[in-house]
Amino acid sequence: MIKEIFKFKNHALRISKNSQRSQTAILMLHGFPAEKHNGTPFEKNSDIADFLANHFEIDVILPHYNGLDHNLHNEFNFVHSIEDTLNLLEELKGSYKSISIIGHSWGGLVAWNCFKSVPEFISKAVLLSPFLSIPNQEELRIFVQELILETPAKSRANLLDLYLDEFEIVKTKFSPLVCFQPTGISQNQVHILQALQDTVVPPSVADHFMATQVISIGRIDIDTDHGFLENRGVVMGHLVRILEQSDTN
Repeated sequence: MIKEIFKFKNHALRISKNSQRSQTAILMLHGFPAEKHNGTPFEKNSDIADFLANHFEIDVILPHYNGLDHNLHNEFNFVHSIEDTLNLLEELKGSYKSISIIGHSWGGLVAWNCFKSVPEFISKAVLLSPFLSIPNQEELRIFVQELILETPAKSRANLLDLYLDEFEIVKTKFSPLVCFQPTGISQNQVHILQALQDTVVPPSVADHFMATQVISIGRIDIDTDHGFLENRGVVMGHLVRILEQSDTN
């Protein structure tokens, strides 16, 4: 398996079975933080990326949000993580005919916003327990405080107010529930894989989101945790079947 790092704010990893670039690709967007499972085969979902690259024999792109790379010292920013990914999409359009997107947790929200930018470039989207609803202020404060505990201690100062301000911008500009109702999306093009044991993004989030949409979204519930660490093989099997499906209007 060929693995190549290319510059994207900090970096992105291209995984491929072949030396030549494929005509299509898969873009995998991780949640926050990237290093929660550092040292295990599941860091940044690289095991899934390797599997898909080998199975489909196409490139898989694993970008790392700026500030979450343990080799760099930049600060993570929720708004920038979305904007940077949209910029990356524009770059990828010069190399690939189309892409499929797999977004986990926060990456699910980022992936959904990608439709707003280049809907014609995206052939399929699979959202794993996607963070598609911004909690109310009290719940958001608790959520952000838990995130801060997963942030390196040297970077924690003043993060609570900073992250809360960033979420206000996300809520205004990027929240899927209030800002964007995609049109022209085919049946079978968007799927949610929901972890039933998820306490970070519980099934009720997907319930509420799907009830607000006018488009048809596929959904599969899986008996696993937020990180999809349990029943990993089941998750990979569903990803393959979804990505192999043909779109219908």
